[in-house]
Amino acid sequence: MNTNRILRIVLMVTFSMVLTVVMIFGFQQVKPVYADGTPTIDYMPLYARAASNATPFAMYLTVSGLNENTNYEFTARIHQGTSDYGSFTTSGDFGTSYKPLGTTPAGCGTSCSLSIWVYVRATSSVAANTSLMRIRVRVVGASTPTPVDLAGPTFLDMSTEGGWLEETIGTARAGRAVVVKNGTDIVGMYVAEDNGVNEGYTTNAGYYTLAVPACTSCGYTIETWDLNTPGTPVDQVNTMGLGGCPANVTAGSTTSLDSCSTPTAVTLSSLSAASPFAALAV
Repeated sequence: MNTNRILRIVLMVTFSMVLTVVMIFGFQQVKPVYADGTPTIDYMPLYARAASNATPFAMYLTVSGLNENTNYEFTARIHQGTSDYGSFTTSGDFGTSYKPLGTTPAGCGTSCSLSIWVYVRATSSVAANTSLMRIRVRVVGASTPTPVDLAGPTFLDMSTEGGWLEETIGTARAGRAVVVKNGTDIVGMYVAEDNGVNEGYTTNAGYYTLAVPACTSCGYTIETWDLNTPGTPVDQVNTMGLGGCPANVTAGSTTSLDSCSTPTAVTLSSLSAASPFAALAV
């Protein structure tokens, strides 16, 4: 018996054995891993700063369609082109690894939801351009899920397109969200100190700084929200150019709002509006 014939017999026997195993046990399907639940961004500024170690912004994230009595975690990254950039946190230091989203309660079955304030900071790789927010949600310790891309902010070149608003004596805003609007559009948003985030700012109660588009006679309104009731202004609402507030935001410069002392909006509830951020196809 020659060598070629022996080799053919061995191959035939091997194939027969493999076919028998497949027929007995069947093919093992590899299932793709999808994001747990459906993330949406309820509130987020339309603009943010593009730079290394940039001025962070705040957003309010909700994930629905979760299972009851389950621990979840998530990531939130800036996505431009084919890459993810920036860092995020819910408290403490900024980073890129998964952070706790929360534990769903009992009794909600498969229709549970969790909401959380998220703080996002760009890096030098983020271009002054539009972006997506790439969200990944999973059961704690599970494999990496397919991301969900949501509309993100437009990042500003602060030398020509944006400036900063800052307040150092706004103690009434301490631990609350500060929301800058142009009409109903949110153009800047962050949470005043002490917010529990290690962004390097002073921890004086009520201090904040945030990036917004530069403008002349802006007419921006500055609202304060309690973190557990986002979208509803509390206390005074100031308008730039009125009540002692400066009128302009100069590109590349910081504008102090410490002079804003007079409420300029009477019907606070009329100013509440959600941002229309919707999920995009991956």
